[in-house]
Amino acid sequence: MPQGVSVRPHLSGRKSQGTLEAHKNGLSFTSSKHERLEVLYSNIKHAIYQPCQGDHQLLIQFHLKHPLLIKKKAVVEIQVYKEDVGVSQAVDASLQSACEPDEHEEENRESEARQQLNKLFKEFLDKVRSGVSAWLSFLDGGMA
Repeated sequence: MPQGVSVRPHLSGRKSQGTLEAHKNGLSFTSSKHERLEVLYSNIKHAIYQPCQGDHQLLIQFHLKHPLLIKKKAVVEIQVYKEDVGVSQAVDASLQSACEPDEHEEENRESEARQQLNKLFKEFLDKVRSGVSAWLSFLDGGMA
């Protein structure tokens, strides 16, 4: 269950940050303001996963079969993303001297944090895939 993720389109305000959870029949995003967005597996047409590499965010995009109503607008594209850990630290690091000896160590820590974030989301998506498979086999009359 990834925490500290954001969703687009925003549920309210400028940024909707919260927690994404996988359930038996779908995904549930709960914002820090306790707003909920629920997407059934049966409504997901395509899902695209973009790991955090050269970009500064990890992204999961869902293309829906049927639109959801968010802020009085019909939406068929939903993005769940998490900002790269190194981005927030990069602002602090830019204030320090560029010749600092710890720069190489800092890059290694950021790389490890990216790898850990990618691993966490990959494990989450594997659980979602198994949930979708179980849901589809249930719909076909199989036992999951």
